Amino acid sequence: MVGYILGNYLQDTGKITKEQLKEIIENAGKVRVKLGLIAVAEGYMTAAEAEEVNRLQAVMDKRFGDIAVDNGYLTDEQVGTLLKKQGDEYMVFLQTVVDLGIMDMSQAEQILSDYQKAMDLTDAQCEDIKSGEIDRILPIFIPADADCYKEIVGVAIRTIIRCVDREICLEKGEVVTAINGKNGSFQILEGEDGGKICVGLIEENGGFLTTASLFAGEEFTELDEDALDSCAELLNCINGIYASAKSKEDIELELLPPLMYQEDTELTGDKICVLPVMVKGKKMRFIVYA
Repeated sequence: MVGYILGNYLQDTGKITKEQLKEIIENAGKVRVKLGLIAVAEGYMTAAEAEEVNRLQAVMDKRFGDIAVDNGYLTDEQVGTLLKKQGDEYMVFLQTVVDLGIMDMSQAEQILSDYQKAMDLTDAQCEDIKSGEIDRILPIFIPADADCYKEIVGVAIRTIIRCVDREICLEKGEVVTAINGKNGSFQILEGEDGGKICVGLIEENGGFLTTASLFAGEEFTELDEDALDSCAELLNCINGIYASAKSKEDIELELLPPLMYQEDTELTGDKICVLPVMVKGKKMRFIVYA
């Protein structure tokens, strides 16, 4: 997820192409992160120092960490910390960008800093992005005035990652009072007190159709009833998990039959949370409102 978020930012800003992003995602699973890149990304070494150690490795039969310690660039404790980060998703993304020759080490290390400025993130939020933990990343994209929906949004995104595609990308959400769109599926959860929550997926530029195909395990070429039904089943899974969790808090929610539409439709509510979700580079909108 981290790689797709940062990769999508690079593509949107013209720093990489769509083909390069695809190449990065496809190769990330084959990459072993080098200690030098992690040391630079963590601020333990400069890019120049890491390059010097790499040059020394070419003529010495010693590990990067040992050479860095011998030259006073790292301590033994820092090397141990860096070794634990070699499987880190953020570090894997940076290493892949470097290995593919898309950027050099110093340029790759600058990606998160540039993203931070573009998104107006705090240092703590950058650490949340780097962590790769969905529960730390999600609050960055959920509007502050939609915090009441955080739990069900978390269930939805985790389910999409688990059942559709682990490499999704989120964009900052917004709260609106009306939303228009063609082709969507939604489902209402009704409480014992008569309160309702509506959860839905709406097409944007191919993300709904892509999600329908991946979830169903078959390729849909058009947004027909089968594709709509596939996303309706995905919503049923999301809402079933959420309702089950709430039942443990003695809150009973009934899942009403999913609804689908193809014509241009307007949904209205006092506080509709709209979260753009990208799957395989295609966007759809996840919505929730009471």
